[in-house]
Amino acid sequence: MIINHNLSSLNACRVMAFNNSAASRSLEKLSSGLRINKAGDDAAGLAVSEKMRGQIRGLNQASRNAQDAISLVQTAEGALNETSGILRRMRELAVQAANDTNTAADRQNIQSEMTQLETEIDRISTNTQFNTIKLLDGSQRVPGASVVSGSSGGGEALPTILQAANPFYSSGSPATGTVNLVLLANSSGVDYGIPLGDNIVISGKKNGVALPSIAVPTGSQAFMTDSSLNDGSGALNINLSNTETLTFEYDGSSYTVNLPTEVMGTDLLTVAQDIASEMNGAIGLLDIMGASPGSPATRSLLLYADSGKSVILTSSTNAALNASIAAGNSVNWSDNRKEVDDLLNAISTMTGGTAIINAGGYIEITGQPGAANALSDFSLSVAGAAAFNADFASFTEIQAATDDGGGGSSGDSSSGGEVGGINIKIGANDGQSMLIDIEDMGSQALGINGIQVSTQTQANAAIESIDTAIEKVSDERAKLGSFQNRLEHTANNLQASSENLTSAESRIRDADMAREMMQFTRTTILSQVSQAVLVQSNQLPQIVLRLLG
Repeated sequence: MIINHNLSSLNACRVMAFNNSAASRSLEKLSSGLRINKAGDDAAGLAVSEKMRGQIRGLNQASRNAQDAISLVQTAEGALNETSGILRRMRELAVQAANDTNTAADRQNIQSEMTQLETEIDRISTNTQFNTIKLLDGSQRVPGASVVSGSSGGGEALPTILQAANPFYSSGSPATGTVNLVLLANSSGVDYGIPLGDNIVISGKKNGVALPSIAVPTGSQAFMTDSSLNDGSGALNINLSNTETLTFEYDGSSYTVNLPTEVMGTDLLTVAQDIASEMNGAIGLLDIMGASPGSPATRSLLLYADSGKSVILTSSTNAALNASIAAGNSVNWSDNRKEVDDLLNAISTMTGGTAIINAGGYIEITGQPGAANALSDFSLSVAGAAAFNADFASFTEIQAATDDGGGGSSGDSSSGGEVGGINIKIGANDGQSMLIDIEDMGSQALGINGIQVSTQTQANAAIESIDTAIEKVSDERAKLGSFQNRLEHTANNLQASSENLTSAESRIRDADMAREMMQFTRTTILSQVSQAVLVQSNQLPQIVLRLLG
């Protein structure tokens, strides 16, 4: 028997401390309802649980975001509902104005209401807001296209590509950009008969709105006088007196010009203007031109004529002038007919895109990317060139303009950055966003700004323009409706995801109260037993005193 070390007591004390600690942990779990109250309870479980808690809160906020977005879309669609009603009234007025039973005063009254309705459409477009964010003024339109993932198209915006229904030919081969416009023929080699000095008129539409037509001149041909007419300072060095008669022979007809004063030393431009005035435009334009237009010393007298026609200028008495003109006619021929490149440049300017002649000789027009820049109804025409007009009355669309590279609806933004439109965060993680784009719904974007119904012709044109505008508004409302339907499903899915993730987090973090109560009861009993045993073990050393007695 020993008294310095009471091993039984030490053992009982250790077990009692363990049981007390276990009872304390059980009591902590029972009081909080959590299985994990600190990292020491379950380090791995705590890490997983904390990540899940962050996801859950993110999903709950994303659900609220989707609900806010639904409210935004409903605000925009409600405003467009009123715009649709205004357009229907405007169409009704246009139909009324197209009836010739109305007087000019009646049509003016109709026009007054049309103007006010147009103003209201612009007001709705400008003032419709959600949380101070303007919705219909074009500021929420996606420029070009948004780069999205999860859309059926998936990619950058596409431009319209149009191709002429027939190719250009010249000398039996597909034409290039350097071929003169007046030399164009069809694929059979038949000349189109485009007159020199006439215009090729380009017509077309962008986003359903007619573009201002552009007339491309085919140019003219000219006879240039010999440089000996120039005295070196840009003035005529041959004396043409008022007693002298100038004779023009143009296309077999003769015209007489009597100059009013002596013109020796007079600027060549003045001489040309005098001759043109006397001719009264009988042969077209006369002007001054030369190798260096900026330098008077290089200028020569130019006589313009239509294709295939000759022009001869002779003096009744001035042999020097006649010699100069003769040399000009035989030696210094100048041709300023325009080329196909001039036509292509004009088309590019008109569309804001590019126009080329492809390998087959077809005109190919590529517009700007995005559905808002869609090109349509393009044609070329020349007065008096029936075969040309028939061949180029239309262009074929070989690629339609889209906002997402394939006509798909907006999907999840791949970058989550500022790409235009309204970015709605519909997920708990980076990149889980939805892009809502809303087009400009003002009168100009709808193609009805400044619409007139003061005549029957204007009223009929207005009906067509308003029909196009109604279709645009209806398309936009349908798009907003699809956004709303998607967002409602998104919100439902987010709520379900949050619920399921909360359940998973609960299984990790929450305490099983029945199990913990059972554990607490067990540890409490053991703690009480260990206390009783400790009391008994502390009494053992007292037996030694009996031995001493």
